[in-house]
Amino acid sequence: RLERHIRLKLVETMDIANVAAVEKAVEENKDLTLTLSSLSGALDHGAAGTPLDANWLKWVTRLLDSLKRLKWRYTEGTTKRGRASLGFINATGCTSVYGSTFPYNPYPFPWTSHLFQDAPSVSMGIFEGHMAKMAEGFKAIRMAEMELGGKHDIAGMEEELAYFKWDKFTEEEFRLCPPVVAVGGDGAMYDIGFQNLSRALASGMPIKVFVV
Repeated sequence: RLERHIRLKLVETMDIANVAAVEKAVEENKDLTLTLSSLSGALDHGAAGTPLDANWLKWVTRLLDSLKRLKWRYTEGTTKRGRASLGFINATGCTSVYGSTFPYNPYPFPWTSHLFQDAPSVSMGIFEGHMAKMAEGFKAIRMAEMELGGKHDIAGMEEELAYFKWDKFTEEEFRLCPPVVAVGGDGAMYDIGFQNLSRALASGMPIKVFVV
């Protein structure tokens, strides 16, 4: 939608109401392939065209590029399977022993292993970092929606979204975020690691904890 919007904005700079000029331009290019750029040049010749906001064009094309890269990450990405379904933070111990026999592991998603008791704490850090990346994508989508809705104040958009983070996501946005899951046994969670688990619970972060 944004790409179509940009194309229409570019066409708006052309004076197509001058029928005689259009017919002349078509006639002059009858032996050539008539393109939008050649038509625009012909119509602008000897006339003052509608000026285009260069700053807006630079901003909106960068925004379009961000959206295309975001779509690529969701639909294809480096794995050719799109985004991962979740992130798995494992407590070193029995879960890493049965889950990491070379050269195989049973996890079809990104996973990491840290010190025995640290899975909840590492999950908190990974959650914050991952949500910052998700916020970048949602910010681009929101700005595109504002532009398409007729709000063209770039500085106002950026100010409005300056402190945008995961706790401001809509329910629809949050459903697009792969969950971050901390996994460990009862020792890693309830014994030596209980201080990490209690800190995660007190934080209010919506990470998931699975105790084996």
